[in-house]
Amino acid sequence: MNLIAQNTFRVILTYILFVLFLYTAVNKVTDYDNFLNELEKSPLIPRVFASAIAYMVIAVEFIISLGLLIEKTNRNSLAASGGLLLLFTVYIIMILLYSPYVPCSCGGIISALSWTQHLILNIGLTIACFYYIIVSSPIIIKQDAI
Repeated sequence: MNLIAQNTFRVILTYILFVLFLYTAVNKVTDYDNFLNELEKSPLIPRVFASAIAYMVIAVEFIISLGLLIEKTNRNSLAASGGLLLLFTVYIIMILLYSPYVPCSCGGIISALSWTQHLILNIGLTIACFYYIIVSSPIIIKQDAI
């Protein structure tokens, strides 16, 4: 991928993730009681940890959103985005495979997606994040190998 295409991909991905994480974080804050209630119903999260996890998820989404906008932290924030999306994806897969109850703490537009669509969105964005990290990594050639 040439540098112009790589930078264009980074900018588009950055704005998509910024909007996604900021939107979901704000939505979770504005409807915190519902978000916490759904986390407490999750069979994968011990109820005693639900409140702490709720605060951590919201904080991480805000921090990643901010980091995406800062040039110095953009690449690390893209990697963090990929990691968080991977965690969410694994969580969704485990809920779908092993839980009789499927909690939904997503709000707004995201809650309109089916679980399959949600999974596809998460997988696609996760792949995009890690793809960018891989293609933007400098290639290091050892002098001994030449």
